[in-house]
Amino acid sequence: MLHTTMVILHLLGASVWVGGHIVLLTMVLPAASHEHRVEPLARFERGLGRLGLAALVVQLVTGLWLAHTWLGSWGAIFVSPTPRSHLIISKLLVLALLVAVVGYRYHKLMPALRPDRMVLYTLLTVLATALACVLLVLGVGIRLGGLF
Repeated sequence: MLHTTMVILHLLGASVWVGGHIVLLTMVLPAASHEHRVEPLARFERGLGRLGLAALVVQLVTGLWLAHTWLGSWGAIFVSPTPRSHLIISKLLVLALLVAVVGYRYHKLMPALRPDRMVLYTLLTVLATALACVLLVLGVGIRLGGLF
């Protein structure tokens, strides 16, 4: 029962994270760019920031717990690597990159965002959305024991 609950929570967190970035990229950002206004982005970022951070924490906690149960121990990644352990390492690396991109976008770029800097914001949002989707694919691979 605990394992099932952890998987469900992990998937709910992923849904919020990936879905939020897709909405930002496909709906909020194009409208804000068309109107040359940053306020809609700031509003969305504040709301998504709080919810997204909670979703990310849930994913991190549940993901580490699930990875530990699948591996048996964290040492197994290095002692007897498997396709699943390679995917777990890959997911952790992509997660670190995603957190860096989103952290920069939210904490450094967003407070000083102006309409003339929206290109960088857009590129970082595309990158964050792509990385979130990569995490989703890697997660499926971990759950299935491999991607191929």
